[in-house]
Amino acid sequence: TSRKGALSSCKKLDEAQALNLFYEHFPVTIDGQSIQNKDRRLIVGMHERYCYDKWRSQQVKMRRDYVIAHFPRRQPTARQVERYIERQNWQKNKVKVETVLCHWQPSINTDTPKDNKEIMKLVMSQKWKGLYIASDPDKGKKVMTTRPFAKGEVVCDYHGLPLSGKQGKKLLEATENDEMGFLTSTRNHQGKHAKTVPCPCHPEMDTFGRRINHSRKRSNIKGQLQQLEEGGKVWNVILFIALRDIQVQQELLFDYGVSRKSFGGEGEDLEWLDN
Repeated sequence: TSRKGALSSCKKLDEAQALNLFYEHFPVTIDGQSIQNKDRRLIVGMHERYCYDKWRSQQVKMRRDYVIAHFPRRQPTARQVERYIERQNWQKNKVKVETVLCHWQPSINTDTPKDNKEIMKLVMSQKWKGLYIASDPDKGKKVMTTRPFAKGEVVCDYHGLPLSGKQGKKLLEATENDEMGFLTSTRNHQGKHAKTVPCPCHPEMDTFGRRINHSRKRSNIKGQLQQLEEGGKVWNVILFIALRDIQVQQELLFDYGVSRKSFGGEGEDLEWLDN
């Protein structure tokens, strides 16, 4: 009876009223199936095409955002997006891969268990995509990009060995410039200090983090302390986050002038950081 009533009055509706009525009868959902023409016409009559186009557009946006949310901190590849869309078994009104990639932005939420697991895999393997180490006549080595990075995106990590404050300072003083990389302070749950230095767990690999050069004025990444879990253990990891949009063939630059207020104040009691 309600549908007959809707049909009898639909000719009196304008487009906005018809659309509200359409959404009321056919809510937009991620997994909603296509709506038969006869059912659409029964509810909004002559407005059925207008309303259905709006409905489909809203569903595509919803599906786009749903796919984007699956890749919160690192921009996915086209193939990764394609595989994820295929897994949804959407028969019609599929979101396009290029649409997802065009609208992708990193999430501000850093406490994402699934994605943190993926980030930890990259930390352990050091297979960060979109970067390469190049020679430089003045700097020796530098880290360059092969793809754009969005502001807030995880670019890579600084990879090193946990050391005490005294050990780290001595190692810093004793190591040759070319092998030093850069030294950063963090503090774990027990209040013990950890230093990151040239990585001992990938002895045959020239990791990206230790080849990033300094620039106070042109730095385009920042360090962010995060605790990630692997094998039942919690690890202190310093992730490099894009300070702004970084384009292809740009050098990664980090301001080495860290202070005790750096990385969320984790090094507040380390006076030597301000020297």
